[in-house]
Amino acid sequence: MAGIPYKEFEDTDFMYRMRSGHKGIAIIINNEKFDCELNVVDRLSSLPQLKSLRSALSYIGYKDIRIYTNLTGKEICQLLKTVVDKDYRSRRMDSFFLGIFSYGDDRNIYAVDIMLSHQMLMEPLRALAHIPKIIIVQAHQVDAQPSRYLLDEQKRMQVAQPMDGGSEYFYDHIPPALNPLRRHSDAIFVNSVLRGSEFIEALCDVLRYDGRKLEIMKLLARATRMMSYGPHTPVEYCHPNKDLRYPSVFSVLTKDFYFY
Repeated sequence: MAGIPYKEFEDTDFMYRMRSGHKGIAIIINNEKFDCELNVVDRLSSLPQLKSLRSALSYIGYKDIRIYTNLTGKEICQLLKTVVDKDYRSRRMDSFFLGIFSYGDDRNIYAVDIMLSHQMLMEPLRALAHIPKIIIVQAHQVDAQPSRYLLDEQKRMQVAQPMDGGSEYFYDHIPPALNPLRRHSDAIFVNSVLRGSEFIEALCDVLRYDGRKLEIMKLLARATRMMSYGPHTPVEYCHPNKDLRYPSVFSVLTKDFYFY
């Protein structure tokens, strides 16, 4: 194998350096109200989770925390592009955090007007080369028939075609792989469906207690364990929930990531 032998690396070579003096920007997007064309009911308020996440992010060092409510697909993409092109090019920062609260599934997240594919969500962040990017998605699943409108990386706006002339719709050009990071590096993507609010609650607790000393994969593992046993359950009564759908974690981090 070409390159430097593994034994010649120092431990610090495998850690992202957080030395610029600016932790980075944390963006939180909370979509609760949706256009009638999407055929979904409005979400219950995520205000408790938003406050908890903001508090946890502040504790681990994020000072620039920006919260946005009820954004369209184009507004989300433009927001991320603007942050990357202006904020991150104007000064050096150590990391980037993105949290999204909305409806969604394994491949898409709901903006207020369309479904936004995870691939399209990630596309503006490709310019943040070598900066660790943490993306946490709390996606409540919906049973209603989704809208025909989907924003993905092939077409900016696409109308799905009827199947065999019928009334059912399908989405073409959906990325075949579930991993939203397949063209990215130095990023970790966490998608929590169904019981996302419990995962966020557990993650915020873990961050407040151990966010300044543990590596991010350990933090996520501990949050998932807390979620699987149920919040605020006495240890002697803890039994793992075998039917629980755990968060999906995709990582292309090339080093250990600590929030300090």
